Amino acid sequence: EFRDLILESSVIANALASNRAVVYSIAGDHLRNITEIYRRTAPVRPDDPLPNRVDIGNSLYSWLVGPEWLPLETGFRWMPGKGTVRLRGPASAGNKVSLDGYLPEEQLKRSPRHLTVLMDGIVLGQTEILHPESNFHRLFPVPESLTGKKEVAVEIRIDPVERINGRDLGVVISRIEI
Repeated sequence: EFRDLILESSVIANALASNRAVVYSIAGDHLRNITEIYRRTAPVRPDDPLPNRVDIGNSLYSWLVGPEWLPLETGFRWMPGKGTVRLRGPASAGNKVSLDGYLPEEQLKRSPRHLTVLMDGIVLGQTEILHPESNFHRLFPVPESLTGKKEVAVEIRIDPVERINGRDLGVVISRIEI
């Protein structure tokens, strides 16, 4: 989707501040690096609101991912038994947390997985992943009491977790979004 190509201002600000992004101008007959000019003049500031989505496998979002996640691999990241992310709180009543992920078929053949999602310690819901589906998508309603918060912590728990090659592997989560 097109919106997947657009970074929110706080993600851009963090990437620029940590020298993980550059800005080029296409004006004229060649590309010109304008990163320093952009840093000084852009309306993007580090105190901008957090994004409402985190693409777990994209290194530009790593600053929003809790320390319990396993290291970033090529475009994805494993979560052990639990993982957290920071997001901007829901803007209005009726919002949902959208969770996209992946479980290898071999793991699901051995045992179904039980997934629980919490926001600021409040259980949003639980679901089971029973069938060997390569990718999954789940939605969880957000209580009105969390509407308008500047920042929320989303926690995902998965059970059981398998120990494979010395690592606890629970699930691959690709995106969390409000």
